[in-house]
Amino acid sequence: MPKSNKQNLTYLWVNDEFQHVYEYADSDQDGEIVYQANIQINKKAFKKFFPTAREAAKHVDIILLQNGKDPVNVLKRK
Repeated sequence: MPKSNKQNLTYLWVNDEFQHVYEYADSDQDGEIVYQANIQINKKAFKKFFPTAREAAKHVDIILLQNGKDPVNVLKRK
């Protein structure tokens, strides 16, 4: 999995299943697909790479909850 080395990543598309999750191909790892959680709240961007789309979606929900917003992907508000 890339450690924020954007030079070796090729943007593929927005993930159809989860909001604010983007798919990239890692050219160093024979085109392995990695997922980026990418959301902006109050003009602050939160970006992080994950090996699965579900993990990226969960991270997006956690960021939303930490900022007083409702989750949109995996998690549910109590």
